[in-house]
Amino acid sequence: MIAGQGGSLSAVDNAKIHLTRLLVHLTPFLKIIDDISLGIVIITQFSTRLKGDGFIPDVSCTNKVSPRFEFGYKWISLTYVYTLGKNKIQNS
Repeated sequence: MIAGQGGSLSAVDNAKIHLTRLLVHLTPFLKIIDDISLGIVIITQFSTRLKGDGFIPDVSCTNKVSPRFEFGYKWISLTYVYTLGKNKIQNS
């Protein structure tokens, strides 16, 4: 709220909605020739949680390992990520 506007703070103004996760990213690169590189990456996510602070339901996701493939030429690369995860939302 800006001073002088009047009004009151709502509960949404004080909400603490946040996402936390721990990420491990291992990237070996293979240089095929001077300008072309190939990367096969392993990404692991742990403890992924979304805290809704009462406005949205809290979500906890399963730990997962995802492969990522990179093909690069000089300073640009094309990346493909395959990820599949499940969340633990209770729909009622």
